[in-house]
Amino acid sequence: KVVGYFLKTKKEEGLKITQSNRDILREIIRNNVTKIGEDWVIEFTKLFSSPGSLHCFGILGMYEMIAGGWHPKHIVSLNPEATPLCTAIADHHRKCSQGLRISSLEDFEDDTRAAKSSTVVIISNMLDDPAGTLSAIANIRWRVAKVLGILVAIESVIENREKIETAGYPVISLYSMKEIRGT
Repeated sequence: KVVGYFLKTKKEEGLKITQSNRDILREIIRNNVTKIGEDWVIEFTKLFSSPGSLHCFGILGMYEMIAGGWHPKHIVSLNPEATPLCTAIADHHRKCSQGLRISSLEDFEDDTRAAKSSTVVIISNMLDDPAGTLSAIANIRWRVAKVLGILVAIESVIENREKIETAGYPVISLYSMKEIRGT
């Protein structure tokens, strides 16, 4: 069982710490969102280089996995942009417990050490291609016993979540675009 510093404290204190990180990170994300025409664009490279952003993402990502009852042995980056998220989550996980193994999708598929009994959480920066996500899950499923779900930093379109959940995989989003835009 993973026990973070926010879970060692009283529940109310842990929720305050988590909410504080959510508020800080929401402002960092808002400062890295640009409106181009009708589209909202997030520059993830710039976002991840903002002071404190990866620290907050790591804490929130780990907390949400624990709150969701997910205790993976491995986390897999769905795309290269999500690799910093995987690293941040794994770093906070290591501070509180045993380490998580992290991989890119390609490296995981080639990893001969990935046991059939592994449990995996897939990490993505945005959930913008449900067909690609389901394809990645299919590629991972032949290697492992269970994909626990997908943890996404920012959910852009609710229909994308529904397609993945309909296929039987829960999705945890740290933020929605609606929440980031403040609407």
